[in-house]
Amino acid sequence: VGRGNHFEQSFPFVIKKILSEPLKQIGVNIVVRNAAIGGIPSFPYGWCLRNFLGEESDLISWDYGMNEGNSAEAFEAYVRHAMLMPHQPMIMMLDDKRARKNVLEKYAQDGFLVDPIAVGKGEVVKDLLGKYEEEKDRPPGLKEWDVWGAPKGSPGQSNWHPKKMEHELIGWMVAMHLLKSVEKAGEIMMNDTNWMATYGSKDEIITKGNAHPADLPKPLTSFNSQSSATSIMHGMPLPSKEDVWTMNHVSCRTSFLPVLSGKMDSIIVSGLVSSTAEDDIMNPRGDDVYKSGWVVDVGQVERDTKKKVAKFGGLGYIDMKTALYGIPESGTLRFWLPYEGQAHDHMHHDAHEYDADHWFDSLVVCEVNEKRTSDECKVESDMTFAIGGVVSPSVTKMQDEASYLGKKICVSVKLPPGISVTKRKDVVPSEGVTLTPHAEAMLRDETGVHEEDDVGLLLDVTVTGAGVTRAKGACSISHIVWEQH
Repeated sequence: VGRGNHFEQSFPFVIKKILSEPLKQIGVNIVVRNAAIGGIPSFPYGWCLRNFLGEESDLISWDYGMNEGNSAEAFEAYVRHAMLMPHQPMIMMLDDKRARKNVLEKYAQDGFLVDPIAVGKGEVVKDLLGKYEEEKDRPPGLKEWDVWGAPKGSPGQSNWHPKKMEHELIGWMVAMHLLKSVEKAGEIMMNDTNWMATYGSKDEIITKGNAHPADLPKPLTSFNSQSSATSIMHGMPLPSKEDVWTMNHVSCRTSFLPVLSGKMDSIIVSGLVSSTAEDDIMNPRGDDVYKSGWVVDVGQVERDTKKKVAKFGGLGYIDMKTALYGIPESGTLRFWLPYEGQAHDHMHHDAHEYDADHWFDSLVVCEVNEKRTSDECKVESDMTFAIGGVVSPSVTKMQDEASYLGKKICVSVKLPPGISVTKRKDVVPSEGVTLTPHAEAMLRDETGVHEEDDVGLLLDVTVTGAGVTRAKGACSISHIVWEQH
């Protein structure tokens, strides 16, 4: 994100500053999005790459040294989800842990990744810094190494966050690596006026040696998971080839910001206090609001942090961990999760064509990654999930897949056997409440997104833990992720 500095001083914008003109010379307009969100793990973010980064991303990065420990399981899952993005983006890992570097190297050697890179951070210059007794003797890139870009006292000026010149260093290292390719492209375009026909489109180039873009190698790592959603991380082997894996389509809706598509409100049918989605998020929501329905809110730590940043003019940051919060008195929050998998004929014109397991495989719900009291809501025991009108028989904490500072933030919600999907035209609000504005527009077919015969899962969420209160820590939902075949 660039904490401790101004947002535009973070390394993605350093890369843009360096490469904008060279890329312009070969007819390319560079677009940079810093969609980082402070203090979150790679999952559930990794399920929502298209939501946060866009469909057309050509290079994506993640700082694995900040929240991920030393293991490579989540990193490999992140890589596999990134490989299935439309442009099969180049992957940059901001980290130098050997286990994760081994994954990158193996995927590159086997032709599944094109030019992935692992970039070290400030630790690579520690020895250099020790060679200069005085600041004035340092080369330009090492001067003011210990100076933050934002005013002294700004939030985030902790020793684990990179300072301004460290962001500059990262940006320059990545830009110089990419510049080699830019120069080569310019040379090709100058010497071959028919270069497009010679070299083919990007899609043709990137899939050379990979028989099918959806093909994945057998994973190098594995999760110690008891949940019913294991395939949503690494995929599954093809029936005929154990060494060739594939992944079902994974959909995500999130309330976190910044997001380009797939906002949480697009699947809410009823149960939300709509005014809280429009009200200033910095305004606290009291018990009276919580008792009238689920609310759009932020945790106390997030609100306090944003208020501190506001004292320094905001520093340009655009991230926010907003979520849907509820207590027992909030009632039922209803969602409709549309089928968005690969287009093919599910209609076999028999009694089972509307069985949910004919369309959907797994469902994951995640809470906000925030530390609160020990009496806070426990998702797996204080919340009840009903799918297609039937309570889920099993709600299990995902152990290794999504964890923040030891807190497991996602649960796998097992689909009850025998449930049916719901057509868009048959979606109604939960009893005694009204539709949200978006749901009304969807059902009137004003969104232009769904046909009336499109199917989906009807998901009802209720807080049933009697001891859950707003003060102790209400239940929260920040991501809903579902797998379809």
